[in-house]
Amino acid sequence: MEHQIIREEGAVRICPICERLETATARSFRDMVREACHPDLRELEIDLSQIQFIDGSGIASLLSLFHIFDHTRGSIILSHPQPPVQRLLQLLRLDRIFLIRT
Repeated sequence: MEHQIIREEGAVRICPICERLETATARSFRDMVREACHPDLRELEIDLSQIQFIDGSGIASLLSLFHIFDHTRGSIILSHPQPPVQRLLQLLRLDRIFLIRT
């Protein structure tokens, strides 16, 4: 999966460059985010602006990141979701787990 990673002190912003977070891309997405995390990371931002569609595997990969990134030490932000993706996140009540920044 193509992506861009922006590192700042205590924060990482990941920008996947694909339109779909689905079965074919979810594993590589999860692995890529896992590699970008480091012990003193306080904020993990995932820019969803390019993502038009997320299936069950994509949702599962986001939830696995919640468990990988110890939420007690910082926050996971899902930023700029497209309207269909934002509706899905709200429908699944993931806005209670993740901070969603539009």
